[in-house]
Amino acid sequence: MTQTEMKSKLLERSKALEGRFEIQFGKQIINERVCFSRPDGVIFTIGNLLPFGALVVEYADSEVEAKRNRFEDGDLFYLEEMDEETMYQGMIQEISQ
Repeated sequence: MTQTEMKSKLLERSKALEGRFEIQFGKQIINERVCFSRPDGVIFTIGNLLPFGALVVEYADSEVEAKRNRFEDGDLFYLEEMDEETMYQGMIQEISQ
């Protein structure tokens, strides 16, 4: 798969997952990034790591930290190893921890 194809697939999967997270967590835009808020105030977003062909859930401890762009990476979810549903369930499990 070319880098352009991988980028396109990562963006497509990311958008699909963001739509699902929006239903459960609500969506907010912070510094032009689509973010979601857990009930405990932790903010998370979905990032992509093109060189690895993976998506990653990134976390900030609060909205203030998110506005300062202080996100920490969670686990990597590899596009070629998981379909959308498997990836979503894995991310939900990680987000819930």
